[in-house]
Amino acid sequence: MDSENSTLRNEGLESETNVLPLATHLVPQPAALPLKHEARPKPASAIVTFVSKNLIRRKHREGKLDSSDKMLEDAEYLLKHAAQAGIKLDKATVRTIISAGAAEKLSDEETAKAFAAVTHLAEKLKPVTAESLRACELEAPKTIHFYLMTAILLGSFLLVSSVLSFIAGGLSKSLTDDINLANQLAVTLNSDTAPQQAAALPATASPSVDPKSLTNLQQFAATIRDMYGLTHQLSLLVLAFDTVPALASAANPSEASDTNALREADMEIMVPVPPARVDIPIEVQLKTQILQKVRYLAKDMQERASLWYGALSNFLLPPLYAMLGACAYLLRSFSEQVKARTFTRPKTDGARFIIAAIGGGAVGLFSSFTPGEVTSLSPFAIAFLVGYATDIFFSFLDGLQPAFTKGKPGQGGSG
Repeated sequence: MDSENSTLRNEGLESETNVLPLATHLVPQPAALPLKHEARPKPASAIVTFVSKNLIRRKHREGKLDSSDKMLEDAEYLLKHAAQAGIKLDKATVRTIISAGAAEKLSDEETAKAFAAVTHLAEKLKPVTAESLRACELEAPKTIHFYLMTAILLGSFLLVSSVLSFIAGGLSKSLTDDINLANQLAVTLNSDTAPQQAAALPATASPSVDPKSLTNLQQFAATIRDMYGLTHQLSLLVLAFDTVPALASAANPSEASDTNALREADMEIMVPVPPARVDIPIEVQLKTQILQKVRYLAKDMQERASLWYGALSNFLLPPLYAMLGACAYLLRSFSEQVKARTFTRPKTDGARFIIAAIGGGAVGLFSSFTPGEVTSLSPFAIAFLVGYATDIFFSFLDGLQPAFTKGKPGQGGSG
């Protein structure tokens, strides 16, 4: 009986074993994913992917990088640049660097091969270096921001100073013209009115009015008013607000308290009620007194403007223009180096700005700095040129040196 039961169990197991494969085939199976043999990555993208992964892995290594790790990190930067720039490299060189970068530890022979491969890679990509690539990526934004802020500050100060100097020069020239015209009219009017003052007229008689003298008197008064307005404007540019008194008028009587105050009515011609006529001799005398006050104020403002803006133009603006020229040169060099991926952290920018400031300040000391064909250049243009190309200034100084070090012909020892 037991043998029959064991036989039945064995037959049942065999039947289950035979059914399982069939059931497996009956169950719907998921479709197999096609193999993407045709979507192989390109060599350039493969190098970039390797470099990115390997740099991340290398940063997480314990301890500091040794010389070989630093060398391989530099090589990875160069490989990435070569892949992005489309520079063809030797496959053996690339394979050696990639293998060395992927290894956890290098033997002496592998290290020697890696050094040789990196040397060949650096020679191939010269003058681009790993340091320049890092600088283009990390230091370039800081450098362009420094150059930009320096150019904006220098340019803004020079623009404001140049505009103020131009306005002050124009006002001073207009004042000079008005002073000369007022002096000429004062002499003419006083000469014409002298005979009238000498002649004694009856009290009931009205003095005759010469149309020419009246015209000159009107121009004389207008010139004095123009002189006062220009003097007041010029006082604002030299920060002498309180030097030029305000005109006292009916609307502002408080300004007339000072003994040297100027009254608005004094600069106008007193027109009497008809049939009375303008008393030209009296008006000429009054306007001449006003002219003396206004002329003194005008001359004072002219001297201050000449002192202030003369010092600004001769001693401060030339060094600043030279520094602006140095900034223009550095910006041009920076753009070219970044484009060629040869930019490195600047170490001599401060020295170049100092040299430019010295050259710009000293260029005005030499009367024959420029050659004959460029004598039309302004001092500011020469200062800008000196800052842009400092070699020009040094060449000029080197040319002057023999004149002081070489002895004169015919001089010799006494004997």
